[in-house]
Amino acid sequence: MAFKVEKIENSTATIKIEVGAEDFSKAIDKAYAKNKSKYRMDGFRKGKVPRAMLEMRYGKGVFYEDGIDEAFPEEYLKILESGEVTVASRPYMVSIDEVDSETGFKLTIQVALKPEVTLGDYNEVTVKALKYTAKEKEAKEELESMREKNARLLESDAPSKKGDTVIIDFEGFVDGEAFEGGKAEGYSLEIGSNSFIPGFEDQLIGKKAGEAVDVNVTFPEQYTPQLAGKDATFKVVVHEVKQKELPVLDDEFAQEVSEFDTLDELKKDIKAKIKARKEEELKTQAQNQVIETAIANSTVVISELQIDERAEAYKKDFERQLQQNGIDPEAYFGQEDNDGVKEILDKIRQDSIDRIKGEYVVEKMVEAEGVVVTDKDVEEIVEKYSALYNIPLEDLKNRMDHESTEAFRDEAKTAKLLDKVMAYVKVEKKPAAKKAQPKKAKETEKKPAPKATKEKVKKNEETQNTEEE
Repeated sequence: MAFKVEKIENSTATIKIEVGAEDFSKAIDKAYAKNKSKYRMDGFRKGKVPRAMLEMRYGKGVFYEDGIDEAFPEEYLKILESGEVTVASRPYMVSIDEVDSETGFKLTIQVALKPEVTLGDYNEVTVKALKYTAKEKEAKEELESMREKNARLLESDAPSKKGDTVIIDFEGFVDGEAFEGGKAEGYSLEIGSNSFIPGFEDQLIGKKAGEAVDVNVTFPEQYTPQLAGKDATFKVVVHEVKQKELPVLDDEFAQEVSEFDTLDELKKDIKAKIKARKEEELKTQAQNQVIETAIANSTVVISELQIDERAEAYKKDFERQLQQNGIDPEAYFGQEDNDGVKEILDKIRQDSIDRIKGEYVVEKMVEAEGVVVTDKDVEEIVEKYSALYNIPLEDLKNRMDHESTEAFRDEAKTAKLLDKVMAYVKVEKKPAAKKAQPKKAKETEKKPAPKATKEKVKKNEETQNTEEE
């Protein structure tokens, strides 16, 4: 086999491949062996027709296409192993330039090459803060949440109100017909939880145990296609009304819900956890800001083939989401004049570009920062996922193949990179508080002298003049 790589614009290459007669003949033999069972000919049992007989009847090139399909993967693998190109997409056939069992075949393919990356600056990133002090209000909200979780539900004869829980039977009807999934018995619903269709819960306020009520609602436009935008009536029977009884916030409560003896100790621990959580969030935001700065300042030349391939994958993911919501993807994307569909397709393509760029910039940063990952680092990532998904560590290791191992290794590299880039994060200096300046004493206002004083001054001046004479 021989091949020639011609690099063209935007990280794309054309590769011309030549496969000799001997290798092509072997590939045709394999193609014949795989496909001979499909052919019938008088005088021969199915699958037993000689290759020469089939070539006489259907033409010399009857197995050429299948032969090329047989030969190509092995020949393409040799190109990849040569190290002459680093490919970033599957190969795309451009043309079959020559094919004959006597000489072999020649073909041309195109592939995306690994993008060229020019890494931009990211060594001066300023954030507002990395430290955090938990607020009293946050601790109180956390304690209230703990009270809610430990509340008791007590049966009540009073009319239901927001925050109460009602036990109900219901059945939904559209145009007088019951619809699938619209019926339940003994259902527990907290009024105000917004877990039902908008307007449903509000119509249960003021109801007592034993009451029946018709609840009229309109399904949202984003609901399943069968019900979206339709008016419905739910026939509801209220069996029980339960009110919350919240525990008192005291030392006894602290002892029941935690390992602490006093409420003050519990509150102190809550504040410490809030501080740790918020500071971890601030750190993550700072790290992301460094990465985003690097991506914004970097240049990555990406092949259209790679963008198309990634966009195709993301589109398939979106199609699966549509199917899960009962929407036919083919009909949805068939709306060529729909601006919403165009907008989604444009977003899918832009997301593809952004993510590819981000991946290669991060890879370049790992290289630039000299990040080295050990087996121990990878082990820590595996242990993290073992704990996260509650899978025994050995079981998870046994499931790992080369691809998943490399994915864990990449995550370990990214984790180390994020720790390293914190060295480039600077905290914005807050302007020093101005010292309070002492108030200047007001200057004494010059007021006109009283009349008696003026006369006394005048008299003194006259006396002084007489003495001088």
